[in-house]
Amino acid sequence: MNVYWMGLLSFSGAVALETLGQVTMKIGTRKMPPGAGGILRQILTNLWVQAAIVSFMTESIFWTWTLHLMPLIIAFPMGAICFATVALCSAHILKERMTPQRWLGILLILIGVVMIGMKA
Repeated sequence: MNVYWMGLLSFSGAVALETLGQVTMKIGTRKMPPGAGGILRQILTNLWVQAAIVSFMTESIFWTWTLHLMPLIIAFPMGAICFATVALCSAHILKERMTPQRWLGILLILIGVVMIGMKA
């Protein structure tokens, strides 16, 4: 496997783990009691929050490898795809409301990511 495909695979893993982390963190925080005192307790006891933290930690490994394989000027802007993947998962899994304006924003982000990726 050449460096380009390894970078793309690592990048895809980072995006998937970021999306997973954001969704699981949201699920975990829905169960949190109001007030700042509950945050530390939630980190220690809420499996959803713990899963999100593990996902973010693992993502940093994938992201570090991505940056080793790809130029930052390409990888970082392409990371904007996370805005789209998190929004899509929020709408599908969390049943959050998506307005036409948000759909248009996601489309524009995806167009930008494709344009940046084409230059790679």
